[in-house]
Amino acid sequence: MTITDMRRGGSESRGGSDDRSASQRIPPHNVDAEASLLGAMMLSEDAIAIVLERGVIAEDFYKPAHRHIFDAVRSLSVSGEPVDPVTVGEELRRAALLEGVGGLDALVRLQNATPAISSAERYAKIVRDAAKLRRVIAAAGEIAEIAYSEPAGVDRALDQVESRIYDV
Repeated sequence: MTITDMRRGGSESRGGSDDRSASQRIPPHNVDAEASLLGAMMLSEDAIAIVLERGVIAEDFYKPAHRHIFDAVRSLSVSGEPVDPVTVGEELRRAALLEGVGGLDALVRLQNATPAISSAERYAKIVRDAAKLRRVIAAAGEIAEIAYSEPAGVDRALDQVESRIYDV
């Protein structure tokens, strides 16, 4: 079994194939990179600028709490407000989301556990790449549904399939 197989929870079986169905697989993600990215953003305006320049969006985060934190950080930054655990916490409190993300302690832990602010661009790439792979998986499911529906207009169905791929 390779390291990649272990990360994905793969199991060795006859022929080396994974016996689990696609619905049991965990989509690609890296919660540590997400957390490090958010921590870097709470520590550095430059990190925020880099992340927003790279086009990171809330939907790129796998963990819902991270999506909410990112939205709060982005909102504060765009408004010209300071970004730190206290201000982010207040933004989340106003949206009734603070307790759902783990409270102020969780925000402080994110900031304190950030390995390197200077790696924010790399963290952003990791988060974006995993999100792209999840979008590919979603598109593949939609494409399969199109094919299974046995559409009368196959050419039109192929246009839809092509559109889904280009949307990714």
